[in-house]
Amino acid sequence: MIYIPIIIPNTQRNVKHTKKSYVIEEDFEYKGFQCCVILQREGYRCGYVNVGKTSLKGKDCDDIGIGGFTYANQTLVGHKKSPTDWWIGWDYAPYGDGYIYSQYDVKRDCMNVVERLLEVGIK
Repeated sequence: MIYIPIIIPNTQRNVKHTKKSYVIEEDFEYKGFQCCVILQREGYRCGYVNVGKTSLKGKDCDDIGIGGFTYANQTLVGHKKSPTDWWIGWDYAPYGDGYIYSQYDVKRDCMNVVERLLEVGIK
């Protein structure tokens, strides 16, 4: 994947959150996979794909075989816990570079992850 950073003014980093430390910006299905884009209180986004109906269910990030995942768990904030769910995810924390990835960028990358999973035979 090629990431093209988009610079967003600091005013957009301070999205008004309620008591939650996150905002679900996108919750969608793509080619049979549930996907989610979450904006964290700190101003960066995370992308998640539910692989609970695949052979990846229950595997740790290191066991998935596609690098870059920082989250693997049955639960995801804002979603009801289901025994069939297994979410994998990654974050776009800005590590001091000043770039904030847009909601569109993260949604596109969720779809790219689904495409990659299908390419390697994960259904």
